[in-house]
Amino acid sequence: LAHLKVENQTFVEITHMSLKPFLTQKADGIIGLGWKTLATPGTVPFFYNMMRQKLVNQNVFTFYMN
Repeated sequence: LAHLKVENQTFVEITHMSLKPFLTQKADGIIGLGWKTLATPGTVPFFYNMMRQKLVNQNVFTFYMN
C-alpha cells in the first residue's frame, strides 16, 4: 500500500473513545475496511475507494495479526 495514492479519501483521527463505542458510535473497521453500510454517511471506506479507483488487482485485502 505504501506506493498507492488514494484520491479524495476522508480520514478521521479519534482522540477520545467512549466506554461503549459500538453502542454509541458507528464503526468503520480497521483503517476503513468496514462495510459501506457502517461508514459515516457521505463517505466512502478506504478499500472501496481503492477498488473504485482501480488501485488493486483483486478486490481482496488481508491483515496478519500476531
